[in-house]
Amino acid sequence: MLLYCYTDSIPAKLRLENQFGMQNQNKMNSIYLSIILLLSTLCMSCSVDDTTEHTLQRAMIAGDNFKKWNIAREIPANDNVDCRPEAAHIADNAWIFYRNGDFKFDSGESNGNVICADFIDFTGSWYITEGKNLKIVASKATYEAEIIFNDEIILFGTIDDLTEDRIELSRNGHTVIFHPSTAGL
Repeated sequence: MLLYCYTDSIPAKLRLENQFGMQNQNKMNSIYLSIILLLSTLCMSCSVDDTTEHTLQRAMIAGDNFKKWNIAREIPANDNVDCRPEAAHIADNAWIFYRNGDFKFDSGESNGNVICADFIDFTGSWYITEGKNLKIVASKATYEAEIIFNDEIILFGTIDDLTEDRIELSRNGHTVIFHPSTAGL
């Protein structure tokens, strides 16, 4: 046996190792592929749930194409009565959420005093972050091209309640409640 190993063992040994190694390598490749497929399936099932929840939230906020909202209530109420949601120049403001993530603020026909002014209409984007926060950023003024906001955050709050008829957001002890606008565009 030793003589056989000495004279012919190296090629035979290499052939056996290669054959054994290839079989092990094929088995390992199969195992790796199975693990990757399993993890991919698990990840896709997780993202489908997140996407479904996100889609439902977007539908409640933006409807089929867009949805217009008004601020109905602030808690605590603003100290200045002229800056509360029931003031005419605040009540005619529209917060318009588009299904594709675009956003528009329309200040309406009447404007308030300097303290709680709503002189500028603007466009931007809205996002749901972490499945529980609503964020609105302003990009530019609608009618004044020279006014650029550079994605300044206009509103950011935790979604406490969300239905087709109500958005309740809170942040730092303040709550804002939106109801759908009944006014036309």
